[in-house]
Amino acid sequence: MEDQRNLSLDILKIILAVSVVFLHCHFLKNISNIGYFSTVEGLFRLAVPTFLIISGFYFFNITCLSKLKKWAIRLGLLYLIWMLIYSPYWLDLNNIPKTIYIFFNGYYILWYLIGVLFSGFFVYLIRNLSTKIHIFLILILFFMGCIIQLLGNLHILNRYLDEIFNMNAVHRNFLLFCIPFFLTGYLINKYKIFNKIEVNLPMLIIVLSLVVLESNLNRIFVSSSENLDQLFSLIIASPILFTYFKNKNLKIKSKNLANLSSAIYLVHPMILFSLSYYIILDETISSFIVLILAIIVGNLLIYLNKKLKYII
Repeated sequence: MEDQRNLSLDILKIILAVSVVFLHCHFLKNISNIGYFSTVEGLFRLAVPTFLIISGFYFFNITCLSKLKKWAIRLGLLYLIWMLIYSPYWLDLNNIPKTIYIFFNGYYILWYLIGVLFSGFFVYLIRNLSTKIHIFLILILFFMGCIIQLLGNLHILNRYLDEIFNMNAVHRNFLLFCIPFFLTGYLINKYKIFNKIEVNLPMLIIVLSLVVLESNLNRIFVSSSENLDQLFSLIIASPILFTYFKNKNLKIKSKNLANLSSAIYLVHPMILFSLSYYIILDETISSFIVLILAIIVGNLLIYLNKKLKYII
């Protein structure tokens, strides 16, 4: 008999996957700059941190080396398979250093998988440290990443530092981005925070509004043309968003919805690249077309995954 799953979290995963698709398609960019920043540079930036919290939440069940090994092999194989699938886009035998760099950092959306893998190893090693140290690490690492990106986008440093600070791998990596949210999810499960804090809809709306506000303040005072995806408000908004859906606690046996969210996340860049190569569409229309195609292909991947493991 299949274990029952939390349907509300699977629904959240679908919402987050759609957010990632719309983010990469630059939803509303051709219609409204305020709308674009409020969504793509605002609300949609909740997706990856919340995915990380979900991953960290379930990682709490990894309590011994045998479980860690099984978890790491499954995630590592998923990463290698999709790096192979996307290899025509990043593999360059004429530039070995760049190829090695991309392999260990992850191509495009695949940085998330390698980030989760490294985060899991790190959190397993520090799992027995005090809660105070855990919270300190979350805050110091998160704010370091945010400040590095902010200084980069402000372009107030010398040319050399400005170039370094504007590299995604410098601030958006497993240490400064993935670990803070992954460890947050781990602690939420460890201390059953979802049972101690009731997140209602008004509270959720308030924190989501803070994300939108910060994104538009960045548009006005930092940059109206560059991405600023590491928002300070995410460290509050993402855990509250997760807790809101976790506490709904609807039950389901099927894993298909969760698998579909993973499939949409993994396959949508290839659909976006292919669509952009053959036809030119405005950003908002292409957002919906890519999403529809990703859902179709995603369902095919779910079927294939029953025959061939580790695809999603």
